[in-house]
Amino acid sequence: MFQKYLINWIMNPIAKVYGNMSERVRDGIFVAAITLLMLYNIFKVAVFSNVPYIYVFAFGNICFGVAILAMMRPNMQPVRFRWFPFIFWVAAAGIIMVTAILYNVDWISDAFVMLVMCPIAFLVWQQVGFERIMRLLSRAALLSFGVYVLLSALLVPMRSQQYAGLFGNVNGAAQYLVVVFVCLLVETLHKHKNKWVDWAYYIIFGMCGALVFCTNSRTDQLAALVAFISILGLYALRDWKVQGKRIAKQAVCMILAIVVMFPCTIYMFHGLRRVGSLVYTPPSQGETETDIGEEEIGIGGFLEYNSTKNEIGTKNVDEISTGRVSIWKEYLTHSTWFGSGEKEEFFVASRNADYSTAHMTWITYAFRHGYVCAVLFLIYCLLAGAIAIRFAYKRKGDLWALLPLAISIVFGITSLLASINTPFSYMLTMYYYFVQTFLITKLVTKEPNEHEEIVSEN
Repeated sequence: MFQKYLINWIMNPIAKVYGNMSERVRDGIFVAAITLLMLYNIFKVAVFSNVPYIYVFAFGNICFGVAILAMMRPNMQPVRFRWFPFIFWVAAAGIIMVTAILYNVDWISDAFVMLVMCPIAFLVWQQVGFERIMRLLSRAALLSFGVYVLLSALLVPMRSQQYAGLFGNVNGAAQYLVVVFVCLLVETLHKHKNKWVDWAYYIIFGMCGALVFCTNSRTDQLAALVAFISILGLYALRDWKVQGKRIAKQAVCMILAIVVMFPCTIYMFHGLRRVGSLVYTPPSQGETETDIGEEEIGIGGFLEYNSTKNEIGTKNVDEISTGRVSIWKEYLTHSTWFGSGEKEEFFVASRNADYSTAHMTWITYAFRHGYVCAVLFLIYCLLAGAIAIRFAYKRKGDLWALLPLAISIVFGITSLLASINTPFSYMLTMYYYFVQTFLITKLVTKEPNEHEEIVSEN
């Protein structure tokens, strides 16, 4: 009933205002809005580090709202939610809202995105069709990646074994790059009309894989590796009878692309850096331009550091996870069933340092909003993951059906080792919400005597 009111009295009248807008223009507006969201994440440390979150929240919702408006159609139909997973989503968001009112109003932003913006997007985007939305989301990721690569290569030298480029934060860069990586993974699996386009995607995919490696973020390296193996494995299991040889060839080409593009990417960044220094020289800390070449990190530096960082030896679990077990224990000690109003910063004795995040998304939920909220959201994520697997397997021959599963995999792994719950500060979280539309909703058309369920096919 509420959906009918929302569609008939609010959405359809708005959609009719620009009903004659061409599909190409709509697609362009959608991609531009999502790209702006992603570019904010790229520039936030370098440019927007002192901007209060309320402005970030407002900007994020404007971009999100524009993307929703661009896809609105007159005469929209209601959607049917798969209530078993969605009820956990709503319950978790409701608890976030209550604890935000009680303890910290900043958390209301998370609840608002989950309770208002995402359900409206689910309703609107389902009308458009699965393939089109996935394709446009992928285009936005690739467009932002082009900006990231060009400006990082021109302006930010590789002087550290953990390269973040424009991000200024290695973990943020790695989480962003792993989103682009899985989008490129699916894009590269497609067969394009022109052969040179296929090769171009291999090159860009290899470059993105190389940059994920250069961040030396073990969490996102693991996420990228698991997603790569899982998606190719499911693709082979699902479509091997039809195109087994092509799948095997693509897998080999992708691996070779990463291996070949690793040194090429490093040398390209060094070369463009020198070209960029003729146009712009960022503030330095005493080094001269002649020193830059000697201080830049080469292939050996990344390989040696990555090997040392991942060396296990006699280390215990806490040491291997760089103190995460100790951090989790400290945050769980201060967690309750119904949330905490404590300041989110604790001293961890084993690390001899203060930490302001729990380094696990679900423990962050447990600390901020209580164990009940954490369990509810965890159940939702597990159910959505199971639906993503089934969805990807059932749609044989549809490569875009692999993207929600790929995003779910990297979100799940990264959530285990990092706190990425706030959507507009962590693009991986927002992108995860974006691809949920077709996992937890179905399009419904109303007939005179019954409701006929239709799964959107493009």
